[in-house]
Amino acid sequence: MASNADNLDIAAVFSEIVETASHYLLETIGDVQDWLATPKIKRWLRIIVIVAAYLMLRPYIELFFKKVFEKQMDKEDAERKKKREEEEGFLAPGTERAKKNANSLRLGGGEAEDDKENEGSDEEDEAEKIKASGVMDWGRGARKRQKAAAKQEALRKAEQMDEEELLQLLDWSESEGEGEKKKAAA
Repeated sequence: MASNADNLDIAAVFSEIVETASHYLLETIGDVQDWLATPKIKRWLRIIVIVAAYLMLRPYIELFFKKVFEKQMDKEDAERKKKREEEEGFLAPGTERAKKNANSLRLGGGEAEDDKENEGSDEEDEAEKIKASGVMDWGRGARKRQKAAAKQEALRKAEQMDEEELLQLLDWSESEGEGEKKKAAA
């Protein structure tokens, strides 16, 4: 019996909440309709001025926030980059990185600023320089892998001596020994 009474109380509370919400919703809709139906020039002028001002100022507001955001991001990126470089040990604290890297110097990157007027074919010129130099523009990791591969190749070649090379080494030592015997006999 007690659970039946609890169900009725919950149902009554729920129905009262729904009735109250629907009453306020209908009342609000009616008020908005009344407000729109009564033509007051002062209200409409105020709305028009607010909307027009917003439309006129919006590009400037967006530009302002864009600049603020970019400054903040640039500052954070610079701090992150400097911290990473100091952690990796590339730079001593308080020093700055060189303006030109080794790849640009190797490829003839020490040009005067007057030569930079022809920037349209800049990428093509750099590709031609790379091909002409015979060396690819590799990163540090690729250079390390290449160096390790070259070492492994040298070790592998040293271990795989041909029989001919061994015989040549043995013949050399025998011929040297024979030469000493002949000198001793003479």
